[in-house]
Amino acid sequence: MKKRILPVILLAVMLLAGCGSEQEEINTLEDIKDMTLAIGAPEDIDANEYILKACPNAKIVPQSELIGIYSLAESKFDAYVAGRNYFEKAMMDGEIQGIKILDEPLVSYPCALGLSKLCKIPDFENTVNETMNRFISDGTLDDMQERWFLQGNEQMPEIGLDENAEYILNVVTYGESKPFSFFKDGKLTGFDVELAYRVCEANHWGMKLTNAQYPSMLMGLSTGKYDMISADLYVTENHEDNVVFSVPYRTQDICMAVRDTVEPKKQKEIKSIADMKKMKLIIGASDDADTQEFILEACPKAELVSQNDTLLGVRSVAEGKLDAYVVGRPYIERTIRESDIKGVKILDEPLHTYQCGLGLSKTCPIPNYKKSVDETVERLISDGTIEEMRVRWFEQEKDQMPEIKLDENPTYTLNAVTFGESKPFSFFFNGELSGFDVELVYRICEANHWGLNLTNAQYPAMLMGLSTGKYDMLSANLYITADRGENVDFSVPYKFDEIGVAVRDDSEPLSDKDAAQKPEYNTLSELANAKDFAIQTGTVFDQLVKEKYPQAKIEYYQEAIDCALAVASGKADAFVFDAPALEYIAACNDGVTLMPEYLEKDDYHFIMPKSERGEKLQKEFNEWLSEQRRNGEADRLYAFWCSNEEPTDVLDFKTLPETDGKIKIAFSPAGRPDVYYFRNCPAGYPVELIYNFCRDRGYGADVSVVSFDSLLPALASGKADIGATFISYTEERAESVLFTDTVKESGIGVLVRTVGSENEETFFDTLKNGLRKTFVAEERWKLIVSGLGVTALITLGGFLLANILGAAFCCCIMSRRKGLRIFADVYDRIMQGTPMVVILMLLYYVIFGKSNISGVWVAIIAFGLNSGASLAQQFCGAITGVDKGQTEAALAIGFTKYQAFTGIVFPQAARIVLPGYFSTLIGLMKGTSIVGYITVIDLTKSGDLIRSSTYDAFFPLLSIAVIYFLISFGLLSLLKCLRKKLEPKRVTAQEEAK
Repeated sequence: MKKRILPVILLAVMLLAGCGSEQEEINTLEDIKDMTLAIGAPEDIDANEYILKACPNAKIVPQSELIGIYSLAESKFDAYVAGRNYFEKAMMDGEIQGIKILDEPLVSYPCALGLSKLCKIPDFENTVNETMNRFISDGTLDDMQERWFLQGNEQMPEIGLDENAEYILNVVTYGESKPFSFFKDGKLTGFDVELAYRVCEANHWGMKLTNAQYPSMLMGLSTGKYDMISADLYVTENHEDNVVFSVPYRTQDICMAVRDTVEPKKQKEIKSIADMKKMKLIIGASDDADTQEFILEACPKAELVSQNDTLLGVRSVAEGKLDAYVVGRPYIERTIRESDIKGVKILDEPLHTYQCGLGLSKTCPIPNYKKSVDETVERLISDGTIEEMRVRWFEQEKDQMPEIKLDENPTYTLNAVTFGESKPFSFFFNGELSGFDVELVYRICEANHWGLNLTNAQYPAMLMGLSTGKYDMLSANLYITADRGENVDFSVPYKFDEIGVAVRDDSEPLSDKDAAQKPEYNTLSELANAKDFAIQTGTVFDQLVKEKYPQAKIEYYQEAIDCALAVASGKADAFVFDAPALEYIAACNDGVTLMPEYLEKDDYHFIMPKSERGEKLQKEFNEWLSEQRRNGEADRLYAFWCSNEEPTDVLDFKTLPETDGKIKIAFSPAGRPDVYYFRNCPAGYPVELIYNFCRDRGYGADVSVVSFDSLLPALASGKADIGATFISYTEERAESVLFTDTVKESGIGVLVRTVGSENEETFFDTLKNGLRKTFVAEERWKLIVSGLGVTALITLGGFLLANILGAAFCCCIMSRRKGLRIFADVYDRIMQGTPMVVILMLLYYVIFGKSNISGVWVAIIAFGLNSGASLAQQFCGAITGVDKGQTEAALAIGFTKYQAFTGIVFPQAARIVLPGYFSTLIGLMKGTSIVGYITVIDLTKSGDLIRSSTYDAFFPLLSIAVIYFLISFGLLSLLKCLRKKLEPKRVTAQEEAK
């Protein structure tokens, strides 16, 4: 059984390309005994010991069958190990050429169904075993193997299940392992799926079939979430620890495939649509059925990959992950132009030409609706308005909508919908929808004196809303097709749109800049020479580094961006972190690069507290996440956040419904696609994932941002119900918190420095770009202003409390009662002897852990307590510094004690205490820079968040330093003015002396 591996893992074996050059012919396992080979294998088959037995010098690289067999054919491996049926199916379909399977298997495993011990069906295990024995004896399994493995069948036979079944069997499979289990026409099919259906049919059970990843299957089976695994499950010692097996029903030979010495013909360069006819290509395209049909007509052997993100699709072509990407030509042209992607060209001949029209509801209440729209569109065509719009949006690339005034008191209001993520047709600009499609709707409403209610939605929701009457008009570069015409009306066509094909352009050379940059370390083995590894505090990557590189010196940094900057500046040789975040950091910084190999495979989760509420949330989230995987929404979200495309708007958690209560969510920024800051709010894949979960399940949300090492304390203290960021599972962490199912499979990557590159920017260019990124882009100045306000609030509030406490404890220190003096002394020793950050975290996570008090108020209390002890000593020193004789003289002439203190002692004590008083205030203000530990976004934390988005340390840190300096300078200037008023002669004398 196999894990699903992201296409990006293909980079993990690029360094092996060409490793088998001049390699001797391999015909048997005996031939490889003394060879040094790069051999790929799935992690789940327990065959590593058998590989090393056959080839002791092998370099084993974990890789799924989906990519591994292709990698072998493309010479990225010397050999690949998998079940014989996988190789045979790939070669039978013509997908793979230039490889051969060695006759002798490395090992053979029995295959069986995985059964849960917690299944509620009576005598479940015996019933399944009896059914399997019957299938073996009556030839049912032989017939299935003939159809699926030898004949290459891809169609499920009709198997009717009992609609009124007493028991429903929860079955799980892995739908990416053809011919065992895979998706065909949107439905699960394959040998394992048919087997599950036949078991249920024979026993009159109903069935609920789920597609899941390998770890989730075993975990779900052991917890009773699933009753049966049907996924070509090998009977191995590792699996037996967690799974009850049925009787084995077949044997799988684990074989080694190598490259055939007879080289296959190299694929010709794609110069036209006709060239694609006989090629086996991997083509990315949108989910549009008509477009996919045209692709298969032009390239019958194509393997289609669903990809709705144009930027990601075009980049995948440039990187060789796709042979071609198909979408509207304007999307490709603008993407290549704006992203400056190299090595991609558009074929001259379009794949197809569509007419574009407006989608119109058949139930719109506006009289003569379709006729009015058609007449308006025809008029806009004839008077040149449409052509003027086309030139402005497509050729001149305008982003600003022209001013179009609609009737303020319309008789009818048009409910229109568009898709605001398809620049230049419809997109967000300055928070408002803009683009060709948006302008067209406005002009139609203007011409007919209609009002307009414009909504942004996804394509499936738009079409459904149009057919049900929720929307009156759909304006989103809509292609006129027969299938769509069954449910909606179309306006007259207003333009034609060519479906373009983007392919690799190998004639375009690398730029001098790209060619000059080379990684300092190329392979994991070379890292043995690295001395300093940067590790983020709170992560577990230091243990992994010490295990693999015992000689390494670990340098700890508070934030991930600090680690990356340490590598870029040469302070560290390598930064070990989650690969998705490193990939984005490398894309944004010319000075570093992500090594192609993973240091270790890893899965990421969210965490919940070990409580009744935490268990409830964990169960709900796992069920919801499974649905998102099945419908592809989770993959779509991740693809978006891995791209360079910016979101159109922030996610406002305050607008979430609270039909099922409210949950507290803690985020820890680590860099896109993980959590980062966009327009002064949390964004990224985990943020949108948890937002969608709350929205779908009816939860409101209170959001906080914490450092990574504060996530576990936040959950343990009840400050958070969910820790939503990429978190690796460890047994030590599992003792304290609950882990969700895998939210993303990836690995632990290594970021290293690139050498040989030079910065071509001038000083003024660097200054200009740095200031723009720090302040102007995404209105980040607002984050700094907001952080400054929080710093000011904590400073003033804390200092006010400190004055009250300082006065109170001053009285205790000077009291004649011994108990009060001892109490004040203990308080002073605790406050002065304990680091401020410890006091802060103790108050937030322990003392006020179960309360809903905000981090700002906790910070005010903490700094008030700490500074209060300092002020108490200063007050006492100033008071005792006034000659007691003055007090005695005042009392002798009839003053009361209160009058003597306020009129004689206090004015003199104030002059004495003033310098230290202001020093305490300035120290308190600067000390607030640590409040980021308790989810508070102050001035310093706002700078950290900007750094995590821009990957630039200089300008954010310099800006924060300047602001602190200006505040301190202002306070010192105020002190000087006060002293001049209180002691003009002394200050003048000091100035003259200078």
